[in-house]
Amino acid sequence: MERRNSNECFPFRNEKSILWITTIIGYLSYSDFSFADSIKEVTIFYSSILYIGCVFMAIGVFLSALLKSSRGASGIGMAIVFGTFILGIMGIVIEKLSFLSYLSPIEWIKTQKLMTEGIKTEEWVIGISMIVIFYFMAYVLYNRKDLHS
Repeated sequence: MERRNSNECFPFRNEKSILWITTIIGYLSYSDFSFADSIKEVTIFYSSILYIGCVFMAIGVFLSALLKSSRGASGIGMAIVFGTFILGIMGIVIEKLSFLSYLSPIEWIKTQKLMTEGIKTEEWVIGISMIVIFYFMAYVLYNRKDLHS
């Protein structure tokens, strides 16, 4: 049995470490944060990106189960990301539509809001619910497909 190199399993591990360290050095160089605070802020920032990435990934997995062809999937995915971005802007600009910002994962992680308020409880609930619901619906759709033919 051939043993795999650990770099084969995680090919971008070193790049992530370099990005993480560079960001912490940037915080230390251009802010009054201590080393511990810098690590905390960078962790919050990158964890929030991972979180909305999981939300959009769940939507993408559902779409892949729903669509018969992969031709339009990238266009639909881009439209969903751009659409949620527009919903967030509409929620900020039009006060009567402020609830729309809860439907925009991009609004959840705006840097200034993230560093002052963090991700609100409602945003956690909405995001986790979306992840669970979309993965469940994708699971149901994949089980209904006849993949053997």
